[in-house]
Amino acid sequence: MRCCARMARAALLVLTGALGACAGGTAPEPAPPPAAPAGVPALGLVLDARAARPGDTVAIGLAADAPVPGVQAWLRFDPRRLRWLGQAATPHLVMVNAGGAGEGRLRLAAVAHGGLPSPAADLRFQVLADDWTAGLRLEPEEVVTRDFLAHRTVAVREATRAAFAPAEPLRLDAAAWLARLEAPSGPARALALPGDGQVFGDANLNGLVTVGDVVIVTNTAVGNAELLTVASRDLPVAGDVAPLNLPGLGEAGDPLPPGQELDGTRRITVADATLISAEAAGDDRAVVGEVIPGRRLGVLPRVVLQPADSIVASRVFRRDTIYEIVGTLVVTSALAPNVTLTIEAGTRLEFDPPSNGRLVVRRAANLVANGTRLQPVVFTCKAALPFPGCWGGVHLNGFGLLNNGSTGDGFVGAPEKDGIGGTGRYGGVVDEDDSGTLRFVRIEWAGRPTAAGDTAAALQLLGVGSGTTLEFIQVARSLHDGVFASGGRARVRNLVVSDPGRDALGWSDGWRGAVQQLLVRMGATTPRGGRSVLRGASYDVLPNAIPRSAPELSHVTAWIGSAPAGPLIRLADGTGVWGNGFAVQGSAPGAFGVVVDGAATCANATMNGLLRLTGSVLAVGTPFDATADCLDEQAWFLTPGRANRLEAVGASLLATPAAPAFPDLRVVAGSPLDGAAASPPSDPFFVAFPWVGAVEVLNPFRANTPWYAGWTTGW
Repeated sequence: MRCCARMARAALLVLTGALGACAGGTAPEPAPPPAAPAGVPALGLVLDARAARPGDTVAIGLAADAPVPGVQAWLRFDPRRLRWLGQAATPHLVMVNAGGAGEGRLRLAAVAHGGLPSPAADLRFQVLADDWTAGLRLEPEEVVTRDFLAHRTVAVREATRAAFAPAEPLRLDAAAWLARLEAPSGPARALALPGDGQVFGDANLNGLVTVGDVVIVTNTAVGNAELLTVASRDLPVAGDVAPLNLPGLGEAGDPLPPGQELDGTRRITVADATLISAEAAGDDRAVVGEVIPGRRLGVLPRVVLQPADSIVASRVFRRDTIYEIVGTLVVTSALAPNVTLTIEAGTRLEFDPPSNGRLVVRRAANLVANGTRLQPVVFTCKAALPFPGCWGGVHLNGFGLLNNGSTGDGFVGAPEKDGIGGTGRYGGVVDEDDSGTLRFVRIEWAGRPTAAGDTAAALQLLGVGSGTTLEFIQVARSLHDGVFASGGRARVRNLVVSDPGRDALGWSDGWRGAVQQLLVRMGATTPRGGRSVLRGASYDVLPNAIPRSAPELSHVTAWIGSAPAGPLIRLADGTGVWGNGFAVQGSAPGAFGVVVDGAATCANATMNGLLRLTGSVLAVGTPFDATADCLDEQAWFLTPGRANRLEAVGASLLATPAAPAFPDLRVVAGSPLDGAAASPPSDPFFVAFPWVGAVEVLNPFRANTPWYAGWTTGW
């Protein structure tokens, strides 16, 4: 393990911050404290021993029964009896988030590599009433023991009394504490060779692990700083090191990467700060200081593939090579059965703009692009300055059932079609067809047409069956549609479509698939056409053709920073939809909401129940089409019992969706999106979430990591 040597003043840290919600009255009586787990010291308050009257200043401290390197807890007090003033200067850092002090709540996070002193925190209050101790209580959140294990069940002992030295109450922010704690000059040893990339623990991306990283991480843990939106910080990956989950570093095949909790969630807490503090002080820790998998920046060899190099026998693309694709690279089983192109995690494929490079997977062949959160598979453009549509895209062809087309290739009576731009025949009778796996994949700058009038999506799912694994996929900055599904039963989890040129997700030809957790963000650029979040159809010639398009879509978040020319949700040509948990917000006043077109589509909404939307929120300038036609969209949307609602354009629903580089689309706690308004479609594919939209709710400290952080790009 490499370590850094800014050690003079990096051993001891304490941060405090605001948390939670407590009304201004007397705090409720606490629940009985849990029994102290073996080896985990109990925590307790230390109260000023002096007699105090209203107007006096008193001290309140926090102490553990034995030295521990890290503590995180809440302090509750009655704001009618105490007014928080600040804290005494200490050898260790004390940072305050005063946002909840007026309601009687503070959050404390203390870190000291050599063990916390007693008391660890010295907070100062003005007495407002003689009985100032009434309502005081400590609520431990996490204790990190000397073995660097985090414990979340902690006993609370009775408060003790002690004498505190006089001190001026101070309110210090992160910058002030960095100035106090970081040595202004002195030796610092790099953690990695030049060009190696970022390392675990280096949250400020300067190539070193120092007290500055501890300040940043702990400041985020207590809710003082944003987790996602600062371009010069990497908290979701570099700052998220606890639990250690040894022996892996998050490489391909690591079943439990660093920072991931046993329940699959991620969060920034005092445990992360404690491990980083140890490394900064010269105590070599596992994980911290190691190069993050996939972030080495060395020059990789290239392999150029021409159309003649089409994949006719199973082949593996390795992460230690960049593959440059000229023209159309076809994966086909025409000469051998079950041909599979396997792409290792972290592999980069660059497609040639002049020849409209693209990847086509024929029926009966497979594409297995199995990336990881730290090492996604990247399909992008080979250009110094990439642009939307500088290559063709990824096109999967399957044997799924369509509702229109010609017949042939031995499928008696089964419709088949030719993919746009000559991607090959697709369709058949196997709705459970398996075209492979796309997991942790980014598709950037794609969607270039092959001829005048072509509008191929960056990712085309053509007759793709439900046996195909499609999850954690981002389509970024496409020229036309982000994703288009034609027939079949393709099912997608955790799909991100950012800044598409036209529609984020479109479908036709009898698509009966599913999507859960679709996240769409369209920036403030002028649209190149009528952009929609969802544009669905069944079959324009015969809208009642069977099988009818009827996807199930659950938990969709869409934020639109401009006013598209078309409606955000357009349902036409006989499509059905069973949707649940949509959160659609258009920040521009002219953003236009839902349109249902055509008699067959309207009948799905009013007569046969095939077109339903439940548990959803619209916050757009013009929610519905006011044109008199076959459906009153507003009455349909607001049908009693469907738990749908309208909100103002500027409603506070999402954290910071407008941040240009790293938007935060987590749900604002307490907003209309916080709470499960309806159950998702009754299909085992879906999971019920306690929020509306694609992304989870902000925890009280804004320190929980959303599922799209750490592997997506191109916002």
